[in-house]
Amino acid sequence: MNDRLSKDNILADMRASKKPLVIFGASTVGQAIQELCVEEGIEVSYYCDNKNYKMKRAYNGLEVINPQRLKDVVGDAAFIIVAADIGDVVNQLATMSYSDWYPGGLLLEGFDYQSSNIDESEAFVQYVIGACRNCHEAYLSKDRIFMRSVDLVLTERCSLKCKDCSNLMQYYEHPVNYELDQMQQSVDNLMSLVDGIQEFRVIGGEPLVNKKFHLVVRQLINEPDIERIVIYTNGTIAPPDYKLELMKSDKVMVLITDYGDLSRNKDKLMADLERHNISFHIDKAKGWTDCSSIQQHSRSEKQQEQIFTECCAKGLITISNGNLYRCPFSANAAQLHAIPDEPSDYLPLENIHDIDTDQARLLMRTFLNEKKFLKVCDFCSGRPLDATEIPAGLQTRKALEYEHYSTEAEAIRIV
Repeated sequence: MNDRLSKDNILADMRASKKPLVIFGASTVGQAIQELCVEEGIEVSYYCDNKNYKMKRAYNGLEVINPQRLKDVVGDAAFIIVAADIGDVVNQLATMSYSDWYPGGLLLEGFDYQSSNIDESEAFVQYVIGACRNCHEAYLSKDRIFMRSVDLVLTERCSLKCKDCSNLMQYYEHPVNYELDQMQQSVDNLMSLVDGIQEFRVIGGEPLVNKKFHLVVRQLINEPDIERIVIYTNGTIAPPDYKLELMKSDKVMVLITDYGDLSRNKDKLMADLERHNISFHIDKAKGWTDCSSIQQHSRSEKQQEQIFTECCAKGLITISNGNLYRCPFSANAAQLHAIPDEPSDYLPLENIHDIDTDQARLLMRTFLNEKKFLKVCDFCSGRPLDATEIPAGLQTRKALEYEHYSTEAEAIRIV
């Protein structure tokens, strides 16, 4: 990748390139880049994407190729990366001996939403393009601690009981809501150490089950270094008007996962959000993989590094019960005591200010960027980008069984 990173120079390089041009990411942002290329007279040959379900049909008129088929179908190529997690894609391309890539986010400055043919709401298009732009700019500024996203867990309770939930809610026999004071203090402590966060994702369980969720959202809205707040809900709960009023902000986006008849209040929720001028987006539940079992595999360090490298969730940084984790599996397995306590797998946010600020930032940067694997990876079945999809939202009536570790790390069977 050359160092000439202005929009005009990137476009000039793409015009001069003799290689087939591939957009890495069959997504709304990819469509925006494709429209830009058409306007600039630049030919795009294919899309590439890690999600298998996207290979079933063309996207915006172009074939979508699995990365494993790139060498056979395309051969040598140049890539426009549109995934917000650009670092993961750069590393993936490097393993396939591809080094010619462009940060798509830098091409989207001044994107004309009004004249676009993208069949999504303008608010949603702005949301995903903003995430791409900010994350790509931060990736190219290595001295900053800028986080793509942080999941804030409000509760272990959920209004559904999906047996294959990747966040392990199906194992909680006595789920609880987390305390407001602790969540707010964790957010304050994290924000004091980072330069910015693109997206705070308010999750659970079902986050709307926590009756104080709106107060957390209000705190996040008032934090100037958070670009967006995204509330993930399953469409089973429609909050009262006074809570929706506190959520009103251009920063807020509600993402509704549609589980069909299980999402019994999705229509009311959408109507209420529209009435309060709160942006929302709804999508069918899909893309689930078989990654929710908890079992020690006794893998070698090399095998654990492979599991971690291939994981699509290793960048889903999660705040849970006062600690910062690298992924939801790690966070919830720890809360469930389904793994032995491993201090190197998390950062305790409650006492992060007991050490010097520069040292704390170094710990944060190391935790976010230099892990080769986590100890918890040995208990995970793996979550590779190209994993086979399974049916989403299948329900179970009771909590699933797992091995419980006491503080002495002795395993006993519980229900």
